[in-house]
Amino acid sequence: MKLSPLDIKKHEFSRAFRGYDLDEVRAFLEMVSEELMTLQKSADEMRLRAAQMETKLADYKDLEEKWKATMMSAQASAERELDQSRREADIIRKEAEIKAEEILDETRNRLAKQREEIAMLKAEKTAFIRRLKHLINSQIELLDVLEKED
Repeated sequence: MKLSPLDIKKHEFSRAFRGYDLDEVRAFLEMVSEELMTLQKSADEMRLRAAQMETKLADYKDLEEKWKATMMSAQASAERELDQSRREADIIRKEAEIKAEEILDETRNRLAKQREEIAMLKAEKTAFIRRLKHLINSQIELLDVLEKED
C-alpha cells in the first residue's frame, strides 16, 4: 500500500485507554506528511529531470548516429572523388603520352623529309657544279681554240 502525505495527515488512530498523546501524534504525523510531500516533490522533480535527461541522451545518440553516418558518407565520397581524380589523371596522362608520341612521329617524319630534301639539294648542287665545270671547261677549250686560230 502506497502512502501519500494526505493519507498520513488524515489517518485516524483508534482511541485506547492510556494511549499516546493525541496532539503529539497529530504533530508528528503532520511533520511526517510534510516531509513525505517534500520527498515526493523531490522524487517527481528527479523523475522529470531523468526523463528530460533520457530525452536529451536519446537526442544526442540520434545526433551521434547522424554524425557517424555523415562522416562515413563524407569519407566514402572523398574516396570516390579521389578514385575519380586518379582515373582522370591517368586518362590525361595517357592522352598526353599519345599526343607526345604523335608529335614525335610528326617531327621524325618532317626530319626525314628535310633530310631527303637536303640530300636532293646536295645531289642537285653536285650535278650543277659538274655541269658548270663542264661548261667552263668547254668554254676554256673554246677559248683555246679561238686563241690558236688567231
